[in-house]
Amino acid sequence: MRARPLLACIGVLAALVFAGQASAANYTVWAGPGFLKAAPAGVPKTADANLFFPRRLEVHVGDKVTFKSDGFHTATYLGTHKATEFPIFAPAPDKSAYSGIADFAGSPFYFNALPKFAYNVPQVFAPTGSNVISGGGDVHSSGALDKKGFTFKFTKPGDYVFHCLIHSMMSVHVVVKPKTGHVQSATRVLKATAAELNSVFATAKKLDKVAPQAANTVYAGVGKQVPGGSVELMTFKPQKLRVKVGRTVTFQLNSPMEIHNMVFGPADYLESSFKTLDLTPQGPGQPNQVWPFFLYGSDPAKAGGYTYSGTNHGNGFLATPLLGPVGTPLPQTVKITFTKPGVFKYICGVHGENMNGEIEVVA
Repeated sequence: MRARPLLACIGVLAALVFAGQASAANYTVWAGPGFLKAAPAGVPKTADANLFFPRRLEVHVGDKVTFKSDGFHTATYLGTHKATEFPIFAPAPDKSAYSGIADFAGSPFYFNALPKFAYNVPQVFAPTGSNVISGGGDVHSSGALDKKGFTFKFTKPGDYVFHCLIHSMMSVHVVVKPKTGHVQSATRVLKATAAELNSVFATAKKLDKVAPQAANTVYAGVGKQVPGGSVELMTFKPQKLRVKVGRTVTFQLNSPMEIHNMVFGPADYLESSFKTLDLTPQGPGQPNQVWPFFLYGSDPAKAGGYTYSGTNHGNGFLATPLLGPVGTPLPQTVKITFTKPGVFKYICGVHGENMNGEIEVVA
């Protein structure tokens, strides 16, 4: 969220709220703050919010709600199901294995012949069920959202809780009332959402001051769980760390909902690797493969962690497996011992080059 006066942000929000509710029949809910072009001065540029705006909405039977986003979110009514039933990654349907993947030096990576993973397109990324919701135990999902949005119609009173399948703690209540029932005015929704935004901004500023207390430690992401989701800084803290040769750096996840990893190596090599090995299907029957390093890392896991010399795999490539929040099967920390002097840059493979860090190793 880039710097901009708060009044301008609220002005944009007001236009969206009133435009979406002018007919009192089709409301707009945003997954993430995609309606903002910027945030107030002093809010970190790396800030993001895994939240629905507004967090609670009242509508009448027969009304519609359009969910929009410019981030990586879904709007999913789970019925009697649980979000854990819908993993983002799943073993490849054909039970195939990774194969023929070699490093810059021409040596095969160790995970060749290990199970291949694919993106769980049918359950997570594609629309599921009807867009008409009347209760019951069935799942109704938008799939991956965009700015065009996905619209649901509600035909029965009730409190319908929607989740994001990518960020399972992210939720919004759509309270459907009879046609004669009283619902919130657009002004009230606007005020509530503005308050939610102000809270996000304040939390992000506080998170920007968070730093590891332990020596030779880097936080991978910094975040805080809040009602309805979390506020996140997509950053490494500290972004630059200076250590002596032979020291071990602990990379520790400090995020309640995001997954991160550390990827070292030349930028052009990393870009080529993502393009050729991370295959998100663009349609039925298209290639579908998760970047193998997300699940396996570039090297087998060892008790003491990884070692890095700047020449790993012939060109300085090293990728750690994903770190995941508590409650997931993913680890929360990984250790890397730096054995040679140099300035080594790295990125998060999930969030790209804008989430980057640097380790300076001195003799």
